[in-house]
Order: sequence, then C-alpha cells, then structure tokens
Amino acid sequence: MSDEIKVNLDGRRGTVPRAAYIAAKTKQLREFGYADLSEKAVADQLDLVLAGKKVGTGLDVIGGFIEGDIDLGPTPAPAMTKASVKAKARVQARRRLK
Repeated sequence: MSDEIKVNLDGRRGTVPRAAYIAAKTKQLREFGYADLSEKAVADQLDLVLAGKKVGTGLDVIGGFIEGDIDLGPTPAPAMTKASVKAKARVQARRRLK
C-alpha cells in the first residue's frame, strides 16, 4: 500500500501523504456531523475506493465522500461492440435522410 495518494481537491490535483489525507478527511466529516467517525473507518473506506469499489458494492456514505476526492486517473471509454457500431451507423443514416 502506498504512503501517498493522488487527490483532486477543489479542482487542484496533487499527491498527499495518506495519513494526512485520512486525518484531514476525518476532521472534515466530524465537523460536517459525523461526530463519532474514526480514522480507521475513513482508512477502510479509502482502501475500498482505491480498490475500485462503488457506493452500494462495499462503500458506504463516507466512501462516497472520499470517492470524490481521489484521483483514479482518466476513465477509459467503453469499447464499441459490433451491435453498437451498427446502431450508430443506423442513427447516422436516418439523420442523413431527414
């Protein structure tokens, strides 16, 4: 596990120490209203976000807050299947007929 994580906070990308992010996020969420939140709970959710989990498949609300901060890199575009290529061609042909 890396000691640093890539984050995207307020439109600024950077790398921060993992422990500093966990401490800052825990403090922020406690001030937001999660008074009993522990750093371990934040660290566990951070691990799930870094593993690619989504809300509803292992992440809870805390993980959802963390997910918005973590820079996982660009999302690859889905590959086009033969069916989607044919469907796109049909749509384009209909537009040309109009």
